[in-house]
This record gives sequence, structure tokens and C-alpha cells, in this order.
Amino acid sequence: MKVRLIYPRFERFLEAYPELAGVPSIAGLWEFKMPPALGVPMLATMMPDDIEWAATDGNVSEIDYDEDVDLVALSFFTPQAANAFEVADRFRARGVKVVMGGMHTTLNPEDSAAHADAIVSGDRHLLDL
Repeated sequence: MKVRLIYPRFERFLEAYPELAGVPSIAGLWEFKMPPALGVPMLATMMPDDIEWAATDGNVSEIDYDEDVDLVALSFFTPQAANAFEVADRFRARGVKVVMGGMHTTLNPEDSAAHADAIVSGDRHLLDL
């Protein structure tokens, strides 16, 4: 099974706070304009050995919507929700299964459920994987 873990871009956040676009990148933390969320890296550490996975940070690189994957997992905050939903919808249109989690999904599960095949709400379920 091939899995793509995605941390969506903070487009709306940077639009709301354009002064952050000039903040220097933090050394050793990819090319973030702010400290990174740790949901995707934590999930990556829990992947079983028989799963082929890779991660994409939408703030650093483009998402390959044509990639041959079986599952896409997105973790995001509310400022990223609109972008995350667009990403999920594009993969689902191709028949790729999508799982969503993170703060927004936990606080607004109905929002995410409309764009995902499954959702993870809260940390308890994540530990059950």
C-alpha cells in the first residue's frame, strides 16, 4: 500500500498575516515560516514497516495530484481547512481514499467528513492505529 501524508498549505493564514511572509525560515525545520505542526511527522513514525509512505508539506513543495497512491492522509488546523478540502476532493475525484485528522477535524468533524472517506477525531483514535 502506498500512502501520502500531507500537511496543507497555510494560504489563508499568510493572506491574513502578510507580515509573516518575511519571517526567516527556522534552520533545521524544512522551510517553515513558523514552527511546524507535528501531526504528520508523528503519524509517519507510526507507519507499519509494510507501508510505503512519503510526506508532503504544502508550504514547502507542490502536491503531486497524479501520484500513484492508495491513500492520502491530511492533518490540518482551521486556517488550512479550505485548502485541505480542495486537496482531498482532487484525490477523491481520482478514486483515492482520503483520511483527515488534526485540530480542525477534531473540532468540526462534520466539515471534514464531507471531504473524506474516514476521519480521525482526537488523539485517542490515533493511538489505536
